[in-house]
Amino acid sequence: MCAFDEQEELDYLTGLIELFESNGAKCCVVELCADFDVRLIRNKSENRLLHKESKRDLDWSEAEMRSTSEKYRLNSYEGEELPFENYLKIDNTNLDPDEVAKMIKTHFAIEN
Repeated sequence: MCAFDEQEELDYLTGLIELFESNGAKCCVVELCADFDVRLIRNKSENRLLHKESKRDLDWSEAEMRSTSEKYRLNSYEGEELPFENYLKIDNTNLDPDEVAKMIKTHFAIEN
């Protein structure tokens, strides 16, 4: 998650990328976005609850999602200039996770 309206967030991410790239790593940034109602449904999925303990308090988790979405701009604007060299934005509202993974692998030419 990134607050695109907070310069400190972008600075933090670019700092992390610089740290890894200075040690020979290739960094790729993928921005996933989905309609809020779909995100609410996914937030309650069995897989999410199994792997993210903080999501198990559903009332708190949904309130946090609403609060964060109201407070910050969590998606970039179309055509917005971002400081990421290897960047991809995917609206995964109606996409299967495997399809999204294949899109990412193809875009960044990632081998198995």
